[in-house]
Amino acid sequence: MRKNYVLLFFFFVVAVTFGQEKKLFKPINKAIIQKAVNEQLGEQFTETDKTSWFIDGESSSLNKNAWYYYIVQEINGIEVMNALTPVLVKNGSDVQILKSTFVEKLDSKVTASAASISANDA
Repeated sequence: MRKNYVLLFFFFVVAVTFGQEKKLFKPINKAIIQKAVNEQLGEQFTETDKTSWFIDGESSSLNKNAWYYYIVQEINGIEVMNALTPVLVKNGSDVQILKSTFVEKLDSKVTASAASISANDA
């Protein structure tokens, strides 16, 4: 009987842990980062390239007034592999894109809007 309670507790902990939405430790207004992306990424990027991203993570800096955010490019709600861009935010408003690995003209490189094979076949 005790074994059942341990298993039930284990499944409850796993369900709660994986069911939570990722929350930022130090929230930021996405419009501040979006403005920097629009200004600092070159003209070779389309408007869709510049607006299709999400914050994937964050970390502190040795400078107490600076914070790093990591933005990932996406298309049709799917994360683009290796398209991670670190962004440094100083004093809550001074934003600097450190090294963008966003894919240029991504819309023209995607040929399908849905997966062509199932997850099981992959």
